[in-house]
Amino acid sequence: GTSNYLGLKIGTYDGSYGRIDFHSFYNSGYGSDSNIVMSIRGNGNVGIGTTAPTAMLDIKNASGSGAITRGLRIGPQTTVNNDGAYIEFTSAATDGYGAQIGGIRENSNGENALVFRTGTNSQTEKMRITNDGTVLLGTTTDSSYMLDVNGTGRFATSVSSPIFKGPYSNVTFGDSSYTTAITSSDWAVSATGAMTGISGITN
Repeated sequence: GTSNYLGLKIGTYDGSYGRIDFHSFYNSGYGSDSNIVMSIRGNGNVGIGTTAPTAMLDIKNASGSGAITRGLRIGPQTTVNNDGAYIEFTSAATDGYGAQIGGIRENSNGENALVFRTGTNSQTEKMRITNDGTVLLGTTTDSSYMLDVNGTGRFATSVSSPIFKGPYSNVTFGDSSYTTAITSSDWAVSATGAMTGISGITN
C-alpha cells in the first residue's frame, strides 16, 4: 500500500529568500509545494499552511469553507475550574510585562470565558465575556445583565431605549459641561417611560 512520509527540504529559493520546507507527502509527492506543511523563510518568518509567511508566525487554512476555522489551540492539560491559558503582548524586555488575553474554564460543565488582563508586572482581570455572552467590567461575578459594569461609566453621545417614547432618543442628565447633577433617592423611570420623583417633570 501507499505510505505517508515526512520530508525536509533545505535550500529552496522563492525569489526573495531561501527557505526550509517541511513536506508531508506520498511516495510520488515529494517536491511539490502543495505538500508543504511548514516553511521557515530566510528572514526568520515561519509559515504553517503558507510558503510565504508575512509575519513571524503566519498560519493559514486553505479550506475556504466559508466558516471560522481553528488555527491555534492553547490550554492546560487539566479540567480544573478557573484553569486556562493566555496570550501575552509584551510591553517591556523584562518577562511578565504586557497585556494578556486568555480563556478560562468557568465551571464543571466545561463552559468557558474570554478574559482580558492588564497591569504592569502583576496583571489583573479587567474585563470578561462569559460563556453566555455577558460582558463584565470590573467584576468577575456573572449576572442576569448582558452588560454589567462595577464602577463608573459614560455615554458620550446618546442612550436609546424602547422605554423612552417620543420624537427624541437622546436622554441627558446634567448640562453639556457635565457640571449639573440630578440627585434624588426615589426618582424612577417606569416601564411606560413615565418619570417620577423629580420636581419639575410632568408626565
